[in-house]
Amino acid sequence: MKLDSVGLVVNYKKENTRETTCRIIDWLNFKKLRVYIEGNMGKEIGKEELNCPTEKFLKNVDLIISLGGDGTLLRAARLAAAEDIPVFGVNLGGLGFLTQIGIDDLEKSLEKLHQGRYFLDERMMLSCTVKRREKEIKKFTALNDVVIGKGAFARIICLATYINNDYVITYSADGLVVSTSTGSTAYSLSAGGPIVNPNINSIIITPICPHTLSARPFFLAK
Repeated sequence: MKLDSVGLVVNYKKENTRETTCRIIDWLNFKKLRVYIEGNMGKEIGKEELNCPTEKFLKNVDLIISLGGDGTLLRAARLAAAEDIPVFGVNLGGLGFLTQIGIDDLEKSLEKLHQGRYFLDERMMLSCTVKRREKEIKKFTALNDVVIGKGAFARIICLATYINNDYVITYSADGLVVSTSTGSTAYSLSAGGPIVNPNINSIIITPICPHTLSARPFFLAK
């Protein structure tokens, strides 16, 4: 992977965000790497000149560094998927299942990255299309999961489930979690789904509070 320019996706609601972001920018500048900040978040640390619109941001960067927690990394992954850009996750406190680089190891980890001492961990992602009367309404990309919920509806909902156009089951439940192996330890696990090795390309379909005991999760391996 060539490394000439780096993009930052930042959650400024986290503690120490401003200080850590400035540390990373200083380090990248010292290594003579171009730096961009996605959107207009640079104004939070007085670096508005580094702001870059999302579309241009994705065309310009070789690597994305996400600063925050798992939620920030998931957002960065959705952005990166369109251009197949690697993501480097920095955890700014709290639980971090996906963001394993801590503040104390920051410069050391960045130096290893700059020297090429790393490996890429490829993860399967989901593509979701919402249709109404055969018309496409919305399209999503997800690293963890896609959730179909009942919203404010007071009763359970019935969800006819098909795999490759073959009918499987109709779930009567509060909703449905469709997750990747990476997302198996997130919402799917809380809903009773299995834990799956994240390097296995699979899809887990887990009902949320199903009405019948026979309505169990499905595990689909590629």
